[in-house]
Amino acid sequence: MKDQQAYMGTVKEMIEKLNSILDENINEDERINLSQSLLSEIFASPQAKVKTMDSTGKTVVSTETAEDFMLRLATMKPHKKIVGMSYKKTNGENFKLTELTVKIKQL
Repeated sequence: MKDQQAYMGTVKEMIEKLNSILDENINEDERINLSQSLLSEIFASPQAKVKTMDSTGKTVVSTETAEDFMLRLATMKPHKKIVGMSYKKTNGENFKLTELTVKIKQL
């Protein structure tokens, strides 16, 4: 259980980093640069799968690579928040995500 809690804390930190890309005080070029640096920090590969759910969390509305998701995140309008729904990860202490399912909420 302790390991699961450690994983959840780390995944929560990863989601917080994804949300930092949506900071309205950062211009789009800086957001793109940030998204590209976080891509390799968070995801096992640029081809990792990211699923975006509808507002109810019941229907997948898009499936894309982590690379495409990060670019979309960097270029979308701020005033949104990423909410992690589920994930798959690599093994080991310093794991990275191989799949992430999220909801994008309006603020």
